[in-house]
Parts: sequence; C-alpha cells; structure tokens
Amino acid sequence: MLGDKRIHAISIETYVRALPERKARAIGYLRAGASSRRSDEPVGNNGCKDGWYAVEPEGFVCNGPDATLDPAAKILTYAVPGPKRGEPVPYQYAYVRGKVPHYYARLPEKKDRMRIEGGDVEGVIVGAYHSPDPHLGLLGPAREVPQELLDGGRVPRPPGAAPRLRYKFHTGRAEPKTRLALMSWFEHDKRRWAVTSQLDLVAIDRLRIIAPPPFRGVELEQGQSLPVGFLRVQTASGYRFDDDGKVTETVRLSHRQPFRLNGEKKVHAGKTVLGSHEGVWVQESLLTMVELREIPTFVKNDTLRWLDISVRDQTLVAYRGKQPVYVTLVSTGSGGMGDPETTHSTPRGLFAIFSKHVSTKMSGDEIGSEYLIDDVPYVQYFHHGYALHGAFWHDNFGRVQSHGCVNLAPADAAWVFEFTGPEVPEGWHGRYVKGGGTPVLIRP
Repeated sequence: MLGDKRIHAISIETYVRALPERKARAIGYLRAGASSRRSDEPVGNNGCKDGWYAVEPEGFVCNGPDATLDPAAKILTYAVPGPKRGEPVPYQYAYVRGKVPHYYARLPEKKDRMRIEGGDVEGVIVGAYHSPDPHLGLLGPAREVPQELLDGGRVPRPPGAAPRLRYKFHTGRAEPKTRLALMSWFEHDKRRWAVTSQLDLVAIDRLRIIAPPPFRGVELEQGQSLPVGFLRVQTASGYRFDDDGKVTETVRLSHRQPFRLNGEKKVHAGKTVLGSHEGVWVQESLLTMVELREIPTFVKNDTLRWLDISVRDQTLVAYRGKQPVYVTLVSTGSGGMGDPETTHSTPRGLFAIFSKHVSTKMSGDEIGSEYLIDDVPYVQYFHHGYALHGAFWHDNFGRVQSHGCVNLAPADAAWVFEFTGPEVPEGWHGRYVKGGGTPVLIRP
C-alpha cells in the first residue's frame, strides 16, 4: 500500500524499473516536474545508494540523480506546468524566425543582451512588445518570474537534456530549423520569455508560435458504423430536407469535413446525395469514402482494440472488436506503396505498439523534414523506428508526407494515444512493453 508521500522526477527521463535494481528492465519513465505516489520507506538499495521506492501504479524509482523526495527542489520550480496530456498538443510549439535565439540560463540586462544578440535586439524587443505574436494567447496566462532568476540565479539543467555550452548568461543557440516546445512564459523588463520543455529560457520575440492544424476525425457513437465520408474539395454545399423532400437549408461545407453516413441516398438536382447522422445530405461524388474492410482473423473478441491503416486511402480506423469507433485521415510515408528499405514508405503488415511517449525528440530523418523537434507529440512506436505521432507542422492529412511514420492531426493523435495500449499511467511520460500492445494493421 502506497502512502501520500511522493517522489519527484528531476530528469528528462526518470526511469521506472520493473524491479528495485539498476539493471532491471525499464517499464516507463517520468519527465522532470512530474511526481508519483511512493512507498513510505525504500524497498532496497541495489545500485541505488538512497534507496528504491515503489511507485504508483507499479514499478520502482531510484531516489538519486534523477529523482528526489524534496518537493522544494529548485528544478521543480521551472518544470511546470508540464505537458497537457489529452489536449491536441501537450505543449505549445514555436519555430525560430530571423536570428536564431539563444538558450538563456540567466536573465540578461540591456548591455548584456546587446553584447550577446547584437545591436538590433532592442528594436526587436520594442516591436514585439507593442505588436506581439498574434498566437501569444495560445501560451495561456503569464506566470510570475521565478525569484531566483530575479536574484541573478541560473535555470538548472535537468539530467538527460541535450548537452549545451556554458557561458555566463546563455548556453548556445538553437539550430535554424528547430521547433521548440514551450511550457510557460513570463515578462521581465518589457521582454517576454518562454521556458521550454528542456528547461531553456528563450526570448519569445525570436520565435513564431505555431497554431496547430484544426483538422480532426470523427468518433462513432453506438449503433453507427462505416462508411464515413470526408469532403475532398475545398468547399461545397450540403442540404437539409423537410419530410416532403424540399430543401429547407443550404449548408456550407469545408475541406475534409467528416460525415457519418446513415445509408440513405436520394437524387437532388441530378446528383446523388447521401444522408448523414449530422443531418446534412452531401453529394456522393465529393466525398472520400472510408468503407468497411475485411476483419482480420486475429480479432477474436469484442474487446480487442486495434488500428487499421490504409496506405492507399491514407486513412486510419480504430476498432473495438469488429466495431469501428474512430475514423480519420492520416499522412503515411511519401514513398507510398514502395519498399520501406529503399524509399520513404510506411511498412505494411501486422505490428504492435511497444512504446508510447507523451512527447519525445525526433529528427527530420524520422518525421520527413529537415528540422529538429525537441518534443514530437503523442509518439507510439510499432516497428523499429516507425511510429504513429501527432504532426503540428503540416496540414496535409489525407496525403503522403512523412519519411515512413504515420502522421496524425494533433487532436487525432491525442485521441488515439489514450485509446491504445500499453496505457501510460497518469503522471508518467512514457511506457514500454515487451508484448501485448495494441495491434496495428497497415495494409494497402
């Protein structure tokens, strides 16, 4: 039985072990700033001088370099509020613009920032202060400046974070095509600062905050099934009819808008239109259809959760047994139906999810572009380095895009992450399993 006491993660990856020993298999990890209920006393000290503690709901964490029992540890002041799991993006993201930003560890005064960033910095600050990024509101309310920074202190570097240089005020600069994950922000001396997920201070006036693409699939309610149609043109008109078949309303439709079709059809103005559970009739020829496909033989019961992905159609359907429960468009590898060994194609076959991460670092070699992202959202590995993950950097869902991974719109990635196994316990950042993860069937 665990008590009310907690152990706090202070590393980018604070591992949870299957057994209370250093060489035991990692079953998951916590991110700096997170905490878990723990046993009142250590249960052993094999490879951990200050003791292993049992944590909720399972496993053991070492009270050592990567974790602490002290809720007032300095690093915890900065590692808040942490990821917003369940939201379309767990962090707010931004890309660098103009001169790439410095990673600051202390707050510089005017003379220091001019020396570090150059003579144009004051004009940049004034311009950004009076005309802030229109997406600044996505960061939420500003936090108070940590008192330690006001007193001239440094932001501590969490174990496991990318190595940095060390100067008096900063630790080097971002790469030109870096996408940063931002946790919080504050204002000091008429300049706005963000704290990144890696606990770097970055001037917001050197960033452009990214508004994630709004597209999302559709969840099917009880009694509903496929087909589902997505509008494949940029805009069109749908209709509502009265009992006599007369149009009562013309509805403006948008690109990729989903419709849960109810099996009804009729002819209107010489075109076949399909009825939907949304109450709107849509011209059949304007829809990309997601149809029922043959249920594979591994589906033995009504409780099995599995994913069915079509490379040719660029669709994903989540199933519970033989019942589809969620339908959306995705972006698979740009090589289409090619050989994953020689092209940027998504491998086809039956796989299973073996590790899940609320967010994790990926490079352009994995996600299909030349930039680096500190924290790609909702990553689920199913075969070697291939994963399902959220993609906030493009809005091309329904078309091939990646270097082989399966890109999902942010809202879809958040939904699928909670649907699949292995479950990532509350407060954990990642989970590993040897077997038994959700099956992922990728077929033409």
